[in-house]
Amino acid sequence: MKPIKTALCLILLLFITSSLFGCGTGRQERRLAFLGKAIRAEIEAEREGKSFRGILELGEVKESGERSMRLTFTAPKSLEGIIAEKRGDSLTLGIGGKTFDSPEAASALLRVGELFSDTGVLLSAKRVRSGEENLTELTLSSSAGDRVLTLNQSDRLISIAAEDMKVRIVWIETSR
Repeated sequence: MKPIKTALCLILLLFITSSLFGCGTGRQERRLAFLGKAIRAEIEAEREGKSFRGILELGEVKESGERSMRLTFTAPKSLEGIIAEKRGDSLTLGIGGKTFDSPEAASALLRVGELFSDTGVLLSAKRVRSGEENLTELTLSSSAGDRVLTLNQSDRLISIAAEDMKVRIVWIETSR
């Protein structure tokens, strides 16, 4: 009788342990599910000591992993109205209704869109306190490098930080 009780206890312990570990990972993945959807956001970003503001529009991630990106700069004044866009393999810059093929410039400007990728491995999830708010920091690692996504108590994305760029989300809309 004793071996049966021991076996049942071990099975129960394994079940509880696997359930606890599985729930944690699944919950974080659900929190990040919106990253694969179409996104429209106003952002403030800093890269290499220079800051800018703009409207970022990201298409839904396709099965191939492709995603359209469009960044319309609203500040500083010197960048206002410039549009960097990626559609398929085409990288362009536009201003005043004119469009120019400029893969190097557009690629650098669209680095911000890459930060919103849902690809990568979740390295850690931790709660942090910022004033009166409890925030969640999720660290993702991918071929593009590590990035930390910060979510508020309502699981709304409020910032993304990578080694070369920091982005604060002013507002964000996602498709359903």
